[in-house]
Amino acid sequence: PRGFWRWCGFSPPPAAAAGSASCLPRIPHPFAHNMRGHSVPLLLLCLPACAALAPAPRLSSPVRLPLQQRLAPRLSAVGDEVPAVGGGGAADARPPYLLTGLRRPRFRGSAMGWLHRTGLWYVLATAYVAVAAALGSSASPGRLALRVLAAAATCANVWISDGYHNGDKRGGDAYTAAAETVWLRWDYVGISSVLTTQLWLWSANFGWPGATALLGGVSGAASASVLALAQAVVPRKAGHTAVKLLMGVQFGVLLGYLVRAMFCLCPAACRVNATIFWLYLPGLVAYAVKRPQHASFGFHEFFHSSVLLGHSASMLLDVANLLSPCVACLS
Repeated sequence: PRGFWRWCGFSPPPAAAAGSASCLPRIPHPFAHNMRGHSVPLLLLCLPACAALAPAPRLSSPVRLPLQQRLAPRLSAVGDEVPAVGGGGAADARPPYLLTGLRRPRFRGSAMGWLHRTGLWYVLATAYVAVAAALGSSASPGRLALRVLAAAATCANVWISDGYHNGDKRGGDAYTAAAETVWLRWDYVGISSVLTTQLWLWSANFGWPGATALLGGVSGAASASVLALAQAVVPRKAGHTAVKLLMGVQFGVLLGYLVRAMFCLCPAACRVNATIFWLYLPGLVAYAVKRPQHASFGFHEFFHSSVLLGHSASMLLDVANLLSPCVACLS
């Protein structure tokens, strides 16, 4: 046996003393003899395992996360924006829309609200019509009426946008789902009316080239359809979809035809007037794709900025057209 221990690499156990009380030889444990210097490291290595095997305390009731944290990962873009979740927002966060539950960015409706409160836009629109009336030699009563309609449509656009987007600032009866529904319906009508009156005004400025007279009637019928759908179907999803499709046709097809006719018939003299529709275009694209999404200045703020630039360019270029009619080159 002693040779066996040496062969295994351990020191052989000492021989039993003569006259020992035990008749059984002591069976040595090789690890007890050779691992004495490693006992402390082994003990430290075992501590984590012992802690892991310790029973965990039993909770009296399961832990449930707050509702906001449980729902937050599941939120997705619905409608125009990401739905608002109450609580935990910034100090300057605005209340959401009550009708849709969508969040209201910080600067939503700020420009329209300022123009409405100060009355600045209404003064500009009135001055535009007054200048057009003063240039009576170029502005016939019929064409002056088109300018009155175009100016009125832009004023309605500002007034309705302020009413819909700033109800939370007025509070009371203005900040209710019913009030938002009324303003939203008229907001669609206001946008469609702007598209129709701009088509009429600039088709007249260009001498009603091509099929613009027919398309002017189509655009008027589209605005009437938007009015009917907005009052009867909105805020149901089918109403939103139908109204937006009609307005897309008004801009992309009907006004697109007018711009094409402008370039084909008189590119040198009338090309500058296409600036109006290029200013409208980025905002309408942002409105269609619902991007960018931002808590302060999102796609709808880009849309309002683009619309106001287009309105302003239309008034300025129309006055210039009264002084030097573009229609003179359409022979």
